[in-house]
Amino acid sequence: MTTLETTAVPTILLTPQWAPESVDEILGIPRDSQKADMIYAIAERGEVEVLNYMPTIVGVLDMDVNAEVKVAVCAALRVGGGAAGDYTTRLPQLLADTDDLVVSEACYTAAAVGSSAKCLASTINSLAKDGSESVKMAAVVALGSIGAVEYTSTITRALSDTSSEVQKAACLAVGMVGISEEDGKNAATEIASISSNPRCKIEAATALGMLGDLACEQSEALCKQLDDGDEDVRLAVAVSIGQLASSVAANDVAFNYLKGLLKSDDGRFRCAAAVALANMKEHASAAAEDLKDFLYDDFIEPLNTSVVAGGCRARCPSALRRTKCAGALALGAMGSKGAEFADEIAYLLEDPDWEVRVAACDAIAALGEDAKDQATKIIPLLEDEKYFVRARAAHALGQIKDPDTAANLADIVSDACPSVKEEALAALAKLGDEGAEHIEKVFERLLDFSITVRAAAIRTLGNMGEKGQYYAGAVVQRLLEDPPLVKLAALEALGQMEDHGVAYVEEIADFLNSPVPELRAAAATALGKFGSEAEGFSSGLKALRNDPAGELVSKPALEACIALGVCEG
Repeated sequence: MTTLETTAVPTILLTPQWAPESVDEILGIPRDSQKADMIYAIAERGEVEVLNYMPTIVGVLDMDVNAEVKVAVCAALRVGGGAAGDYTTRLPQLLADTDDLVVSEACYTAAAVGSSAKCLASTINSLAKDGSESVKMAAVVALGSIGAVEYTSTITRALSDTSSEVQKAACLAVGMVGISEEDGKNAATEIASISSNPRCKIEAATALGMLGDLACEQSEALCKQLDDGDEDVRLAVAVSIGQLASSVAANDVAFNYLKGLLKSDDGRFRCAAAVALANMKEHASAAAEDLKDFLYDDFIEPLNTSVVAGGCRARCPSALRRTKCAGALALGAMGSKGAEFADEIAYLLEDPDWEVRVAACDAIAALGEDAKDQATKIIPLLEDEKYFVRARAAHALGQIKDPDTAANLADIVSDACPSVKEEALAALAKLGDEGAEHIEKVFERLLDFSITVRAAAIRTLGNMGEKGQYYAGAVVQRLLEDPPLVKLAALEALGQMEDHGVAYVEEIADFLNSPVPELRAAAATALGKFGSEAEGFSSGLKALRNDPAGELVSKPALEACIALGVCEG
């Protein structure tokens, strides 16, 4: 084994910025396993690195490489997502591969790329009909993801496949494809019947929620799955009930079943019913009185079950394990009706369990300004020993918008925990002039060690009106020097800084050519706010109307063109 083969990849992984020739050198070595390792290493660095090296990565397919390398190329294309749409021309080669794993991965890649892969629908449809089980699964998902409505019959036929795995894939594809009303209602009926299969329950419940009103006739059957013994099934059902909220509320049998479950002897099912009602929001207001008792219900399902303790699965949300959390979450989601119980919810802010304190903060945050009277009860939690409680307390104060809390929030923008600083900064931005009084503390965070905090500080400056505008120069410096996440925040902020932002119109326009789609979109949005000062960049904006990343970029580009009067809607 050569020295190059044993040392090159680790050396490059230690290098903050790779030179293209170094990547070419590694991908050109004889050993396929090391090629694959290099591609995965690039993919782990995110979309920007992947797009920078995509020509080299897909160029590997012109070599005689094994399945491991081809699968790695697929993984890199998926990281690129819609922005990698220009490289879908390489997918036919992978879809025709003799290795089922490669073909499956190519189908999943088409699904991730989205509409740019719609030209491959016919090939993928054939695989969905005649492939192996693993290939059928991936092909059916791809048909749904790329919106291949013309092959709806292939997807719905897969609902009755002999393989549970293919059925699960078909459930999700039905929800994604954009199915017609008649086909959707028929599919919903079949999906509801599939839910009796233990292996398909989660996907079936998820699909019914994705179908929305087309699955309204299945609302009763869906609600009756909330007492399933599997917490993942209960969570999926609760989420889908929220997506069918109006249908469930209008169905007396379904809604009364949910209310009845609130009184179940099994605390797990009480929690599940409350979470479902929380997802229904105002549609579930008629159950508010029944939920009030949850705030005093001490049921707690043990957190450390064997599968959680063994690392086989993540713990489920606190609202599915603690009735107090579930009750607070549900009442907080019910708007003005839930606000009638704000005092009872605030009582939980002093609960000895940190998860309950978090739930109380989130419930009050959901009630917003209707719960402004609770601000003084939240302030002590800004010094809670648990960082997550401090963060959620700051978030709640931002949502209820009590200007008298500005000084308290300003005190924690230098908290040791980045998430606390982020929430405090975001909250200050919502407090108007009172928040802007502490702008110097916000400015100090522009050099924070955490890039997410720097981004939050920049967005806060952008939302602080006239006072924030005077910091445009400092924001531009971060635009030119910091990573993409911070650059994105800087572009958004400069677009809100009026004449002070216009002064840097050329620096902003440079990002119309960024390899990162989000930055191109943000630059377009900012320029659209600058009027005649940005007209000189209209050609670049017009070009983005056909951006390979799709609507993520083309929509803000079109809106900017319309705002500048350089094209019609």
